[in-house]
Amino acid sequence: MEDTKWLKNATALLLGFVLFILLVYWQYDTICAIWSSICKPFVKLGQELIVPHK
Repeated sequence: MEDTKWLKNATALLLGFVLFILLVYWQYDTICAIWSSICKPFVKLGQELIVPHK
């Protein structure tokens, strides 16, 4: 009984992973644009914190 439960979970996980990969593949440019717009302020802030001002 436990084996089939594990198998179902693994199958669901694999299917979800494949769908995620396909979604990323199709929407790659959009995701990159969103990601960069989210990350840029944080990267800038991080650089200001790490790099001492001259």
